[in-house]
Amino acid sequence: MPYYSCPECALTIQSVAGRFSAKTCPKCSVPLRGSDQIYRPERRLATINRRFAAEPRAALSARRALESLLSEFDPAEFQVAALLTTELIANSIEHSGAGAAGSVHLEVTLTEGFVRVEVGDEGSGFQPAARAPDAPLDSHWGLHLIEQLADRWGVASEPQTLVWFELERSISAHETDTYHASRELASR
Repeated sequence: MPYYSCPECALTIQSVAGRFSAKTCPKCSVPLRGSDQIYRPERRLATINRRFAAEPRAALSARRALESLLSEFDPAEFQVAALLTTELIANSIEHSGAGAAGSVHLEVTLTEGFVRVEVGDEGSGFQPAARAPDAPLDSHWGLHLIEQLADRWGVASEPQTLVWFELERSISAHETDTYHASRELASR
């Protein structure tokens, strides 16, 4: 539930069930603005759950689906998530052996603390291996990038092949101030 702090008298005003309708402080009548909000509830969980035909343009389609959450991301976080998602989709299409009749499943979960991306296919699974030093420069980068850029990742082979990664979300300066203000309110 949001709280507001009057910029003049510092009165803390609670918005019950998010229905704050006062335009002025009830104590000193100073106008209140959105910038006077000192605590914001956590944003809702955002998800994407899509299935794509196992064809090369699925990677672009997956990236576009991820763009639907662009406003929820820090730009740098989005670039990493988009790159790794594109790599996993492309790897799935290339290595699953499912063929043109197969499909690739994308599930994205976005919370305040992390983003989790899962890519599943109908393949028989695999054992992840490090990129070999003699690998061609134009290939074998997908899992290497996941290893380098993701905070956590893994592979599951049953009931279908599933590769997932998680990225910790950074906390912006505004969110840090909001967190500290909410901690201060809780200690009163």
